[in-house]
Amino acid sequence: TGYNNNDDGGDMSGGSSSGTTFFLKFDDGKSYHRGRLPLNLVHRLNRECRDSRALRYLSTGSATVDDGERWYYAEFDSGECWWGTNNGRSEEDGTLYQILMQTDVHRVAFGIKSSWIVIGKNGEVAWKSIPQKLHDVLVARGGGAVDGNGTATLSSDIPSTFSSLAAAPCEVSLGVEGAYFVRFSDGTFDYSLPSFVADVCERLEAGGKVIRNVALNVDTYDCLIRYS
Repeated sequence: TGYNNNDDGGDMSGGSSSGTTFFLKFDDGKSYHRGRLPLNLVHRLNRECRDSRALRYLSTGSATVDDGERWYYAEFDSGECWWGTNNGRSEEDGTLYQILMQTDVHRVAFGIKSSWIVIGKNGEVAWKSIPQKLHDVLVARGGGAVDGNGTATLSSDIPSTFSSLAAAPCEVSLGVEGAYFVRFSDGTFDYSLPSFVADVCERLEAGGKVIRNVALNVDTYDCLIRYS
């Protein structure tokens, strides 16, 4: 799970088991992570003599795969970006690799079974194998999705992209068993969360708080809620 704190302020609450890895970056430039970073990222940091404290944003895939092949997307304070997708050694890896090459990335989330979603800074979104409900929400908000051949698709299993016709997504995360959270630039959001997480969100909203993001973990039910 990766997360960085934007300049809209906000408090954070969450639950975490001892095995969860997470990364936090704060407005003052300080960062904190717990657990083991993807081995392929660690190897590159060491090889290029780079400090993980210079990371501004980090999103990682499931820790259940071979750690040397774990998907990740990393952006440094300098603006330089790295990602690990096995250099396109499979069709899924190759599709994601090409999208990351062509996109000025704002957010990335990795899910189970080679699922992913990429949000560009221009509001464009690409995704594959995300929960069907999230797929439907994005299609409804974007006015339609197309596959690589420009053909409209109603399936979340086909790589899809759209240029947002309404407010673009600005935060997204994927979790276990079809869980997700997405927030749009107009302040609206949609989610399908484990009941104990949804209950906390509802209590915060009832108390007048604004949910900024819910960072989910793809391997566990752990999460982090950012609100203001």
